[in-house]
Amino acid sequence: MNQWHEFSANRRALAFILFTGIVLSAVLIFVVLPTRREIADTRREKQILEARIEAQKILHPLYDELQRKTSRQQNRFREDGLSREKLPARVENAASAAEILVKTAKSAGLEEAFFSPAPESVAKDGRQLLMQGEMSGAYESFREFLLCLALWSRAAEIEQISIKSGTRHPDYRVTLWVRLS
Repeated sequence: MNQWHEFSANRRALAFILFTGIVLSAVLIFVVLPTRREIADTRREKQILEARIEAQKILHPLYDELQRKTSRQQNRFREDGLSREKLPARVENAASAAEILVKTAKSAGLEEAFFSPAPESVAKDGRQLLMQGEMSGAYESFREFLLCLALWSRAAEIEQISIKSGTRHPDYRVTLWVRLS
């Protein structure tokens, strides 16, 4: 009888150990491992954020300096001779628009400039005209030409710009909308 009692006690202890092992395994699988993964992900995100903050600390002063230089250039451009030469506020037809654009390109320093209206926009009965232009010259001159267009009240929007390298200077193609008077 004593043996039976010892066997029953061993069986209970074994069942308790087995039950405890199952509970510990479940806690390990469902609580500890996901928490560990979450902590690792959080640490990784923290490192990424710290790296971004460091990059911001480095790049922000450079960005501010670039903005100051850009605003200085814009102010200098407005004070420059190109902005003083007022572009006409009235554009009567395609020929006058082409003439104004060629004159603006030449005053910006572009060597060759040619503008013509797009046939599909002439056929339309509208208040805007699509002008296509080709020019060549130094990049800085093309930049000044674009800045002049930005200041012109009749330039509605630039549809397309393409730059192709040339032998001496790049060639530029511009398509823009001009509002007619």
